[in-house]
Amino acid sequence: MTWVPGEATFNLPVTVILTYNPSQLPREVRPESLYIASLEKTSSEWIKEKSAVNVTANTVSVLVSHFGMYTLMAPPVTPLVIPPSSKVTSQVKPDQDNEIKSADERIVIKIPEGATSKSIDIELINEVPGGSAEMQMVSLFELNAYDSQSKEKVSQFNKELQITIQHNPKELAGLNIESLRLYYLDDQSRQWLP
Repeated sequence: MTWVPGEATFNLPVTVILTYNPSQLPREVRPESLYIASLEKTSSEWIKEKSAVNVTANTVSVLVSHFGMYTLMAPPVTPLVIPPSSKVTSQVKPDQDNEIKSADERIVIKIPEGATSKSIDIELINEVPGGSAEMQMVSLFELNAYDSQSKEKVSQFNKELQITIQHNPKELAGLNIESLRLYYLDDQSRQWLP
């Protein structure tokens, strides 16, 4: 190591390794785009260092020759345009197969003949997905069913419904596709359950 007034340098470069949690990255940031930057003291600008990303180990590494301030960064991204929530309501008849599509047609609910014993109204509300440290939401929708005459809430069907959700590659970027699951919000516990 060599001491220079105001800065220490190494005789040989050393490796700095920073870890990241993929579930905490904004959904528009691909892990492969991450890099380590160093703070340039005189200009106070972050300088992109030649970094190596290991997406299996969730690390980013760089060879450095001096002490300083380092941080993990991603290139700037275009902000997502978040559409407002949309609601579709449809009447389901017990004596026929029924299909309900969200306004953007990316969510399709198929209700088979005999799934209900009487006509019901179903609301499909597309919402803006959120997330938490434990889980990243890719899609978020609310599904409500009411008796068409009495307007009482319906919470069970006689047959299984089929729910299909379409996603584009950008929405799934950086996610483990095998880990995708459909969860529902339990009314009593207010917890997301598989």
